Amino acid sequence: MERKARVVVLGCGHPYGGDDAVGLEVVRRLKEEGLPPGVEAIECGTAGLGILDFLYGAEKAILVDAMVADLPPGSVVRLTEADLPKGARRLSAHDVTVREALAWGRAVGVPMPEELVVIGIVGKQMGLWQETLSPEVEEAVPRALALARREIERFLQNKS
Repeated sequence: MERKARVVVLGCGHPYGGDDAVGLEVVRRLKEEGLPPGVEAIECGTAGLGILDFLYGAEKAILVDAMVADLPPGSVVRLTEADLPKGARRLSAHDVTVREALAWGRAVGVPMPEELVVIGIVGKQMGLWQETLSPEVEEAVPRALALARREIERFLQNKS
């Protein structure tokens, strides 16, 4: 399986999870506005370890997702892979963090991106069966979209 896209943008979240759906919304808007050649945008939902399928063979990756942080709702945060938490509370044995999925993929030889950037949007209301984003998170979508576009441009210019 060979990926044609050099850069993959993954929108994570649950479509009925209130602000948890913000990553999906950012990726939808990216696709609507159009992407440069070599870039693929994917709504990956709540992939867990399945995120490896979406990252497979990409040189660079951007992951857009809702986050919980001690910041005001709607804050947009850029994180590198090194910034991701090393440990997290597990809901089940099947719950896998992004950091763990990447480490596992690399350990078993899956062709993984050499660089990953996470664009996190601090949520206000995250719970199942909420179909809309909170006003604060909705207002953050254009900022997250602009940041994603800057990262795409940076990745395409740096052909490492």
